[in-house]
Amino acid sequence: MDRYKAMQTFVQVAKYGSLTAAARSLGISRALVSRQLTDLERRIRVRLLNRSTRLVSLTEAGRRHFEFCDRVLSEMAEEGMALLGNDAQPEGLVAVAAPEFVGDLDIGDALATFSSLYPKLKIELVLGEFLKEHGAIEATFDLILQTRRNPNASARAKQIARLGYVACASPDYLAATGTPRSPADLAAHRCLVHAEEKMWRFFQAGRTKRITVTPIFSSNSFEVLAKAALQGLGVALLPRRLVWLELDRRTLIPVLPKWRVPTRPLYAVYMRGGPPPRRVRLLLEHLTEWFGSDPRQDQAGRSFAPAGRSTSNALSAIATIE
Repeated sequence: MDRYKAMQTFVQVAKYGSLTAAARSLGISRALVSRQLTDLERRIRVRLLNRSTRLVSLTEAGRRHFEFCDRVLSEMAEEGMALLGNDAQPEGLVAVAAPEFVGDLDIGDALATFSSLYPKLKIELVLGEFLKEHGAIEATFDLILQTRRNPNASARAKQIARLGYVACASPDYLAATGTPRSPADLAAHRCLVHAEEKMWRFFQAGRTKRITVTPIFSSNSFEVLAKAALQGLGVALLPRRLVWLELDRRTLIPVLPKWRVPTRPLYAVYMRGGPPPRRVRLLLEHLTEWFGSDPRQDQAGRSFAPAGRSTSNALSAIATIE
């Protein structure tokens, strides 16, 4: 058995939680993946995986061996890059996980741009539902994006952005219902509410207003809520990065502009154990710069979005970019 290939296979199975998906990513058969795993377990005399018809999960020994294999493979790749010099193109896989709402931001654009800068890298983005079903395991991904810091003892967290939000509605809606003058006025308005955010907070001159809103329309997707707001259904609290173009075009109008909405941090969580691999460091730098920039401008001062971009086609949840 080729121990190196078996380690690569084991790491991919651990990251995907699926023999079939790992086989597809490696370009080999599922039968060969299964045989390599069996041979690896027989060689080290420890069961690494719990297998069922739906899922493959790591045993406690498997989690420890995964961290070892992932570290060794990363160090081997890093050593190869060091021998070639800093000008060498990074290679390998960068696996990223994020809550579903991050898919409503321009994370797809950010990763597509990163992929074009480093064409030898393979980028994988897993959103929302995977995390809800399997749990966010820091050892499974190179980066996990989340709005709460709280990494466990084996992980580190770096704040890469503060996400701004805006309460807004369409001109037609405001013309028909009137414009709210204070947060309390929202009780008389039709509110479009994210499923996990039933309370809206506003700040002004040291005062805080917490408003429990009753939704007439709710969704776990900010993009869906933005579309509903554009159609005149009501007032929505949305990420600015999602609707900057609509705000510029005045197809959405900020409401309560004298009141501030709190920003929210966006953290990138990654494993401890020395500095992250170069490919991960490069992505961290790219995401920090991306989310810290005005979404209307890239580094050369050109528009990020093609002419005519709208919320309906601006964003998509990308499963794999190669």
